Amino acid sequence: MPSTESVLSDEELKALFGAMKCCDCELHTDNSCKYCGIPYCNAICFNAICDEHEKLCKNFAKLPELERVKNNMRCKIPKLQQLELPPSGSSVQITAFEQTNVVYIRSVDMHSSVAYIKILSTVMRKGKCAPKLKHLPQTGQIVIYKFDREIVRAMVLNVDDPQAIYLVCVDFGNIEITTLDSLYECSTDLAELPRYAIPVLLRGIPRRYMRPEVRNVLYQIHDTFSFVLKYNEREFDSNGGMQRVLLFEREMNLSLNRLMKTLLTPVEPSFDIPGLTEKFLNHVSLPTGKNKKLVIMSNFYCNIGLLYCTTLDFAYEITLMQRDMQVYGESEKAFTYFAPSRGELCIAKYYGKWYRGKCVNLVGNGYPSILFIDYGHITPIHINSIRRYPPQFDFPILTTEFDIVDQPNDLTDEMIARLKNHFLTGSIIEFDEVIFNEKQNNYSLRINDLFKILNGA
Repeated sequence: MPSTESVLSDEELKALFGAMKCCDCELHTDNSCKYCGIPYCNAICFNAICDEHEKLCKNFAKLPELERVKNNMRCKIPKLQQLELPPSGSSVQITAFEQTNVVYIRSVDMHSSVAYIKILSTVMRKGKCAPKLKHLPQTGQIVIYKFDREIVRAMVLNVDDPQAIYLVCVDFGNIEITTLDSLYECSTDLAELPRYAIPVLLRGIPRRYMRPEVRNVLYQIHDTFSFVLKYNEREFDSNGGMQRVLLFEREMNLSLNRLMKTLLTPVEPSFDIPGLTEKFLNHVSLPTGKNKKLVIMSNFYCNIGLLYCTTLDFAYEITLMQRDMQVYGESEKAFTYFAPSRGELCIAKYYGKWYRGKCVNLVGNGYPSILFIDYGHITPIHINSIRRYPPQFDFPILTTEFDIVDQPNDLTDEMIARLKNHFLTGSIIEFDEVIFNEKQNNYSLRINDLFKILNGA
């Protein structure tokens, strides 16, 4: 992820994260079929391209791995039977939310509720006796997923990593990540039961990063309230295969669409409100252990033994965050100039793109030094390219500073050049060990071939 870029091109996304445009909705995704490579976002998009995918995958039917999986499964993957959207004016309940503009709903009328509960009970009862899957499932296969005493039906979305199998719980809509140990065979009669949870688009709501505040609000209301569903069939989104809707809570006169718009729209704070500091944001810990792959976010300070890294999944999340930064950064300014105090968070423009930053040094020339917290480098930025940090941006910090274990202090220019060339910004590196030092409260990276890298061996 180059320091001069925050919104990456299609080719850069594909190169760095394996992210491609979904064949259905054309949004970037890192989900794809293991065998033919067709990219898709989720179960909604997979269902939309199911027929085309089946034709393409047939071209690869002679692959030994594909044949082995098919023979082991010894069953045809059934297609989900999704019910029609309830009529406009019906009462519905939210079963899940995975994007800021997409929710899953089901009808709460007596007949539908009884049928829905009956399906959940049937899956729970018959799923207890389901045999364990012995081999990795296929993309699109319906399986039984067991977790926390729950037994549900799920569709497999991605099996590229056996330790991180992506699936969607089809009777709710939530996406989960699990391993083969939690998956069981789903009989044809269970797989062909109707699916009551239906995805819909919230009208007028953009797709944004699912911030913790937004997720918490949705968690509080999705099990508590029933909503009145309003829509016009002429507003059906043919590209996404979903209906644009409005959702109202009748008793409290609450519009979910209006609430989401309020939560998603960042507001520039006035000067009478104290600025936010890094304590306002959560810092997500990275996994430790041996042979861990990390994305290099910045090698700017590797000459003094520091690298800024994150995981592959988090690097993709940071890219998604940047879309929101650009919308806020390019919106109308309340103040022409803004000079943050030392330690204050801000949004700063660097090479035409907006990033999250923290002021680390004040100078009298109008160029305070800004640390870009998602990348790790420090740069002087003019005060007319800095904006106040809105409280709506409670994105967690996903990038961590690492010390390189046993790196010498007296490096030559040639050694520094070799080190930077090896740890290129945006590259994915497997480190021999990632260590958390409790006493110093920091992270370290162990590189067994460090001296070979430095000496060009």
